[in-house]
Amino acid sequence: MISIIHSGNQFNTSEHSQRIAKETADYWSCLNLTRDSEARYGTRLEDDVVVLPSLRPMIASLIYQMDVTVGKVDYAKLYHTNKRRYISNVPQIIAVSLLLSSLLHWLLSPRPVLSLMGCLFLLIHLRNQGNLFPADFRYAVTGSVYVTASESCCTPAVFFRTSSIPDSLMLEKSFTGRAKDHILDESRFIGRESDFNLVS
Repeated sequence: MISIIHSGNQFNTSEHSQRIAKETADYWSCLNLTRDSEARYGTRLEDDVVVLPSLRPMIASLIYQMDVTVGKVDYAKLYHTNKRRYISNVPQIIAVSLLLSSLLHWLLSPRPVLSLMGCLFLLIHLRNQGNLFPADFRYAVTGSVYVTASESCCTPAVFFRTSSIPDSLMLEKSFTGRAKDHILDESRFIGRESDFNLVS
């Protein structure tokens, strides 16, 4: 279901705070349209996101986890920036770093200069892109998206449990003028986020 929202409120979008207020009002108005839906879940996508070709199996995996494995979750964020992905993947990154460094050292130990260069290259690569590797690898092996505790920021795509929408709409009134991601993060609702970006 695609809904186009024409807000009745007039906002001066040249001011940052008014632009945030308009975006938030439009977001909650769109969410309000799905409150009586018979579907168990609804997705809110911003107009500038591009979904991945494999979105459908990823969403099926997410629904399974929200229904069965992670308990009562009201929403799941489907995207977060690369620089904010570190928290949930730190143990995996450390394990991969140690494993690959040991392998490099074993392969290149007769050549200490190459060993040092290989370890430095690996360190730089893992520092810049290593936090993406655990999610990509896990999805390639299991075909499943892993959900972690939600971090602040990033709501271009959010997957809502429809039964939680009426209560979440009450939040808009108590957080008037706040950005929608702050409203979700500071609410009493239980949120998660996918470790794999389902949109870009």
